[in-house]
Amino acid sequence: MSAPWDGNYMLSSNMEWQHEVIQNRRELIAHIDAINERTKARGAVGMLTNDPHHWADYGVYTIGQLQMYLEREHENNMRKEQQRG
Repeated sequence: MSAPWDGNYMLSSNMEWQHEVIQNRRELIAHIDAINERTKARGAVGMLTNDPHHWADYGVYTIGQLQMYLEREHENNMRKEQQRG
């Protein structure tokens, strides 16, 4: 959904960007909430924070970026486990 044209390209462009950021944030929070619900249903106790500011500190703003972060963390943890064993 694009912002209405007001004759000012920069303002319209900024409004579109802000809308996209807000939408990405909402989708990220909903995705994390869904992950946490599945985790809780399995009886696990560890939950991911759904605070977008926390994830922004890690450069995570979208669901895709979160998934990549979680995959890298999993790989790192598996590598550490192999080194211990």
